[in-house]
Amino acid sequence: MGISQFDERRPWSQRAIVDNSAGVGLTTVALASFGMARIDVLLAVSNDIIDHVVEVHFGTSAGDAVIGSFTLPAGRGTDGTKAMDVLAECSPATLVSLPLDEGEELDVLMQVAVTIGQTITVTSVGGRL
Repeated sequence: MGISQFDERRPWSQRAIVDNSAGVGLTTVALASFGMARIDVLLAVSNDIIDHVVEVHFGTSAGDAVIGSFTLPAGRGTDGTKAMDVLAECSPATLVSLPLDEGEELDVLMQVAVTIGQTITVTSVGGRL
């Protein structure tokens, strides 16, 4: 059957704010500590003045792998538009949530550094199992 939303014991969310100091390195958006977690929604907003290509990485102790990438338009989610649903943009349509075992993480990587004074915020929402 798999995991359903009714298996969640409590809601869970984590947020990463990416600014110019992050450069083009990995920034952790979600880390499953103290047991399993599931990400139902991954939302991104930007107040930057340029579009950004963002890679989403799935990380384990053995390394990381690219899940997909997406283009986050300038001002998305801060200019009256809705936040971008990242999982919908960079994963198969059949993926409705992303389970994480303890110690696994979800990271984002900017292809180009964020403009000085601007930010990109990525929020994961789900539950602990």
